[in-house]
Amino acid sequence: MVIVALQAMEPEAARVLMLLDNCEHLLPEIAPLCTALLQGCPRLHILTTSRVVLGVMGETIWPVPSLPESDAVHLFVARARDAQPHFALTDRNATIVTQICRRLDGIPLAIELAAVRLRVLSPEKIAARLDDRFRLLNDGNRGAMPRHHTLRAALDWSHDLLFEPERALLRRLSVFAGGMTLDAVGSVCFPPATSEWDVLDGISALVDRSLVYTKPPTEEIETAPRYGLLETVRQYAAERLIDAGEEEATRLAHLRAFRCLADEALPFLKGPEQTRWLNRLETELDNVRVALLWCSSSAIQSRMVQESAILEGLQLASVIGTLWVIRGYLAEGRAALHRLLAGTEAVFGPDPAEAVQRARTGALHSAAVLAYRQGDFTAALALHAENLSLREALGDMAGVATTLVSMGNVYSDIREVDAAQPLMERGLALWRQLDSTPNIASTLFNLGTLLYNRSEAEGCLNIPAIRPYYEESLALFTQIGHTLGIANALYSLGLFECREATCIGPSPSMLRCIPLYRALGDRRMLASLLEEFSEIAVRQGDDERSIRYIAAAGAARRTYGCPPRPATQAEQAAGIADIRQRIGETAFARAWDAGAALSLDEALDEALAMKRFAVDSPA
Repeated sequence: MVIVALQAMEPEAARVLMLLDNCEHLLPEIAPLCTALLQGCPRLHILTTSRVVLGVMGETIWPVPSLPESDAVHLFVARARDAQPHFALTDRNATIVTQICRRLDGIPLAIELAAVRLRVLSPEKIAARLDDRFRLLNDGNRGAMPRHHTLRAALDWSHDLLFEPERALLRRLSVFAGGMTLDAVGSVCFPPATSEWDVLDGISALVDRSLVYTKPPTEEIETAPRYGLLETVRQYAAERLIDAGEEEATRLAHLRAFRCLADEALPFLKGPEQTRWLNRLETELDNVRVALLWCSSSAIQSRMVQESAILEGLQLASVIGTLWVIRGYLAEGRAALHRLLAGTEAVFGPDPAEAVQRARTGALHSAAVLAYRQGDFTAALALHAENLSLREALGDMAGVATTLVSMGNVYSDIREVDAAQPLMERGLALWRQLDSTPNIASTLFNLGTLLYNRSEAEGCLNIPAIRPYYEESLALFTQIGHTLGIANALYSLGLFECREATCIGPSPSMLRCIPLYRALGDRRMLASLLEEFSEIAVRQGDDERSIRYIAAAGAARRTYGCPPRPATQAEQAAGIADIRQRIGETAFARAWDAGAALSLDEALDEALAMKRFAVDSPA
């Protein structure tokens, strides 16, 4: 009858539009009806709303996105005034209201339910309770459909429309953070023998049901899309995971998946693929964070799972330490390692099995290097000393060599060069025995820096004696394509070129290392470069520019928690005091505030764009 009526209308109408609302629970009936209507009435267009794709020929899908931030805030304010007529958006509460809307993923129902709570709670109190949003947002419009009364009811409606395998997949996806790849979904959420096609079908079903969204691949990092859950959906699914008794097994599988990724990355972190793999690991940093937080938590009930989690966590953290150091996640890394190492002792006691001891050595090394990068030399030396004894007892000669050189670096930076040199020379001898080119190159570089520090301490910079160490390390790093090693050697040679040449601009080697550090994302060394540009500005007679760069570098170092070496700090303080005296307080404060407001990249771009730098630098 409907088709006959529409056919009767068609001659008189150019087009006919039919609206079908809330179709998701009637798909078996709606899909064939739409097909029949469209086949019988060529001028008919049908607009449907549904949480699930209909799957009919000719269907065009228009996903309805979450509200933009400004619209979400306007909706919150409008509903807030219904609950509290005197409510107004002010400078005092705007930030917290925006945070509420952002954490509720811009979902209109969630925002409306949150605004209702203003009858009894302040915006700050609402925000503080959003980790338990399903209890918070349970008082909706009683005149609306039952599934719109509460946030939980809305999610229950979508969940109940799923088949059991889809429900299982959704709840297991809740352990991910910051997105996931199809490979990771397969590793974590499905049995080992599951085919890739079954994984794809499962994730596609949840995308079609608007419970999982697709994110485009990150340029130059991934070639496949990533998938994600809105935080509201993730919290709902996490509750379902606990109810199903699957949390520990799924979280252990999640931890293991990212430990496997770290193992895959490890061989590439000292070669030409270093930047690409650092980028890939950083893309998964949210997943690494939640995995490491869980494995060192007290929430794990099973002793067997707890022991496996600690071991996997130690292995993961040992590799991720490279990312933490280069990309500037120093405080975060130290906190994670502190929890892990404390958890290891609590779970395994003072005498764990050899596999745990070996995994612990990697974590101890990462913790020591992070402490060193933060200028906590006492902690770094204590961790290295503990690790050296452990590695010697295990007969781990590569680990012994690593620790000897790293201890030497600490002593070198605090100007205890007599303690540093024998450690480094012993480490170099071990690396030569093991024929490890990357580590021979690194140790030669570190010995060059040690001799540089000795010369500075003695007040006589012996460049001819030091340069060969940097040049040999550069040749070896270039041979194996070790990006960070190449950049470090170029930086150090660049310092020599600046001191030897008559030019007052940056040296060629210094200019060559900048794009390498930028590609690596090494914030500590980018800050060091900016400090060198500050010195160059002084040589060029531009004191205010010098202060801008030193202020920008200092702001970056405070953000990433990577202070300069003690000797460098003293030199900088003296230089800053001299400039302040020369240009006066007003000009100094203006330049300092301007520099502190610049990002590292902005300040470096400004420095590199300076015509005088380009003209005065050697070709």
